[in-house]
Amino acid sequence: MGPIRTALPLLVIQLFSLEVWGTSPWFVPGPKEATCGYDGCPKIDPAMINVHLVPHSHDDVGWKKTVDQYYYGDKQWVQRAGVQYIFDGIVQELSLDPSKKFIQVEIAYFWRWWSQASEETKSMVHQMVNEGRIEFIGGGWSMNDEAATHYTGLIDNMALGFKQIKDIFGDCGIPRVAWQIDPFGHSKEQANLFAQMGFDGLFFARIDYRDKAQRMESQEMQMVWEGSDSLGEDSSIFTGVFTDLYAAPSGFQFDMRYDDDPIVDDIRLREYNLKEKIDLFVETVLSNMTKYQSQTNLMFTMGGDFNFQIANLNYQNLDKLIKYVNERSGETNIRAFYSTPSCFLKALNDEGLTWPTKTDDFFPYADGPNSYWSGYFTSRPSFKFHERQTNGMFQAAKQVAALFQAPNMDELFDLQRALGVAQHHDAITGTNHADVDADYHLRLHEGQLVAQGSMTSHIFPVLNQVIEKDTDYTCSRLNISSCSWTEENGQLTVTIYNPLPRALNYNVRLPVQDKMTVRAFDATSELSVEYVPIPNEILALEERRQSLAVLDAIFRVTNIPAMGYKVIYIDQTPIDESLLKPLENMSPEDFQKEMPDNFNVQLGHYLSHQDYDTQASGAYIFWPLEEKAEMSTIVSSEKYEGGLLNEWRLKLSIDWASLIVRKYEDSPEYEVEWLVGPIPIDGDELQGKEIILRYTDSGVANEGRFFTDANGRQMIQRQRDARPSFDLEDGAQEEPIASNYYPITSGIFIGDETSQLSLLNDRSQGGSSLKDGEIELMVHRRTLVDDRRGLLEVLNETAFEDQSGLIVRGKHFFFQGNEALSTVWRRTKMQEQFLQPSLLFFDTLETVEDWQASSVEKTWSGINSDELGDNVHVVSLEPWDDGQILLRLEHFFEAQEKHARQSQSTTIDLNKLFQGLTVLDVLETTLGGNAPLESMERLHWNTHSWNSEHDAYHSMVRRQQDTQISLEPMQIRTFILTIES
Repeated sequence: MGPIRTALPLLVIQLFSLEVWGTSPWFVPGPKEATCGYDGCPKIDPAMINVHLVPHSHDDVGWKKTVDQYYYGDKQWVQRAGVQYIFDGIVQELSLDPSKKFIQVEIAYFWRWWSQASEETKSMVHQMVNEGRIEFIGGGWSMNDEAATHYTGLIDNMALGFKQIKDIFGDCGIPRVAWQIDPFGHSKEQANLFAQMGFDGLFFARIDYRDKAQRMESQEMQMVWEGSDSLGEDSSIFTGVFTDLYAAPSGFQFDMRYDDDPIVDDIRLREYNLKEKIDLFVETVLSNMTKYQSQTNLMFTMGGDFNFQIANLNYQNLDKLIKYVNERSGETNIRAFYSTPSCFLKALNDEGLTWPTKTDDFFPYADGPNSYWSGYFTSRPSFKFHERQTNGMFQAAKQVAALFQAPNMDELFDLQRALGVAQHHDAITGTNHADVDADYHLRLHEGQLVAQGSMTSHIFPVLNQVIEKDTDYTCSRLNISSCSWTEENGQLTVTIYNPLPRALNYNVRLPVQDKMTVRAFDATSELSVEYVPIPNEILALEERRQSLAVLDAIFRVTNIPAMGYKVIYIDQTPIDESLLKPLENMSPEDFQKEMPDNFNVQLGHYLSHQDYDTQASGAYIFWPLEEKAEMSTIVSSEKYEGGLLNEWRLKLSIDWASLIVRKYEDSPEYEVEWLVGPIPIDGDELQGKEIILRYTDSGVANEGRFFTDANGRQMIQRQRDARPSFDLEDGAQEEPIASNYYPITSGIFIGDETSQLSLLNDRSQGGSSLKDGEIELMVHRRTLVDDRRGLLEVLNETAFEDQSGLIVRGKHFFFQGNEALSTVWRRTKMQEQFLQPSLLFFDTLETVEDWQASSVEKTWSGINSDELGDNVHVVSLEPWDDGQILLRLEHFFEAQEKHARQSQSTTIDLNKLFQGLTVLDVLETTLGGNAPLESMERLHWNTHSWNSEHDAYHSMVRRQQDTQISLEPMQIRTFILTIES
């Protein structure tokens, strides 16, 4: 007997809750022997065209509506989307017919639904997952962006989703296919990380329109992507690109959000369209087959944004499509069936074809002439900074929780979820509505409070400090030189936690009131303190209206222990006159003489294209109105010269931006602090602007070559006006600026045989080298016309009641040197810039003498940094299950950098790594932590690089002897350690 289907009207069906359905007679169980994974895939007929129909729903974790609004279906007038109803309907439909399938991707939504489901419903879903009827694909908390995200955020996002579904469904919850169908360009490092997570394949939709046209012509829409030049086959992943984004083919989009007609198969009706529909489907299949190498297997994504809110509507039409296509299979040689991306992938693998390879990335993405999606590399810079800052704090909080042996990650779960949401391709990208951006900020802020509460709960009791509930022991407003702890307390201690796996020297800047003597002490000595006036542009910020600080007190703390803390005592007393050293006026020419040879820095802006009918520059798109930026000039400067630092303050020819250049003693780099906003848009004509900083080293002849980082890890070579994988045709001449803009997550450099100019940033930004000897980074944007990519809102960020334009403050760091020195500086500084120390404040009544004489341990380290050396980084250290911690170690140099020491392999003894902890057992896992490495075998793919003599599966197992492990350049290894104190 065929599947049982209710005759109740659709409206009545939707009135039933899952509590009523439960395991009632409506539920049709599948075959008892069915299994998840490749073994449960449909059988392929090699003599036919096998069309894999994949029911799916792409559910943005915030975009036009907030996460909560999307889940519950609130504000339907903004977008008709309610994710909880998708899950309800899917389970109902699959309970009626064991042949149906569905893939679930975004775990943030599934976890919420699962937490509210009844036990009967959970039992049904368990069976469906075990039988492969519901399959998890991708499996991250959100579908992350690939341009603006730091690799630690990518790993944590995926690992959080992995752990939730693995804990619920066991091995059947382990995804085997990555699913990045909506991000706006794709990163080589992302491909590498997915390979290390054990994925067999990756599918996505968006690539440059010229790249797609050339790939379709040459049948290279599927390839093996080599994710790392250092790691070889272990980093490679089979990659497939869809021809038409990720919706169902035109004519077969049956959800309530579309206008396609249903399949009407009653010949008595005037609306009868069966032959027309099946003819169209056959035509679509045959057309698509010309674009791909395989002539046996084809996948169609039957779904789209927030699809399957009426699951019955979709599945009824898909049932008819499958039935009638297969009835004509003798004529068309086409058969259709429900499938999943993993089953499609396995079918392709079984064909044994030889595939082309790719070694570069898919940036920048353009979907048409003058339509380069390189604006979002910079859009909403304040959120990009907030996410990066919170991510660094999260890594530190995880370390502290693990080193102080918290039993699990429960105390940090809220922050985990907030950061997982922040990685979403409409969150960190800045491509969201203003109220959604505010919601993202609030989630991060609440998560930061959780993180500092977790850190203080572990560290402060050791220091004999009693924690008061609902007290913030951090200074979250240091970015605007404001801190109530230092402005309002005479005596206090600051505990500086260093999350790096090596000791650190750190320049502390604390805002204080005028006419105050600040004395700083460590456990044995007094530190030298200098005072610098807070710039007038900062003092005038609306956010600081309650702040009393007018000075920054600066002192250098040396040898802060690796993954440990150092406590500093601060004493403030009034004095009769200010210790402020006067600033020295300088001409722009004198300032330039004090900069490094051949160096210059300028701030400027591009005017934005604003023609809605053709193409405007907006949240996604960057399209400058003219091919030249308007550059400001330095009209005057002031210099502070001290023992700890020199600081030059530059007044520009525009009054809405300023620059400060700093050089700290004993630091090889220069620091540039920029303040931009409100960006003016008024005048004779409303005009959007895109703000850049341009750095020039006229001594570097880079011949159009420059290097940008991929998600904070490997450096990718770029060539101005060219792409390695396809012919740019007239693209560079048509739009020479935006076509050469790339995502700069952490750094960019130019160089020649003798010298390099390296530039690092504190958040994701777009950037390029448009002329030899130049680097430019876009730091802020304000555009006034929607760019017609679905957002329907302009990127016009404002603040406060008067809706004035947003002011943003940030930093760049630059270094000049030869290749060897520059490489070491970049690699080391990138880690330092991301993992900055956390400062925890506590007021005290003790005198400094009593504090120094006390028995409280004022320095502490959780690891033995000598065991790691200077080319190994701790990516993650966090509580796992009771008595266990998860550890990720990374070799953060590339093999091709060929440094005499740092780019060589290294060996570590895990049992010598931790202070006070003994490692009892070591289990190596995949990068996501959801499977033992020894059990993870990946599909092998034939390419022109690798012969066909490999086994069908590629093993990722690495050599390990007891607690001794080795690391090769760019390798990350993940371990679950069983420990005891």
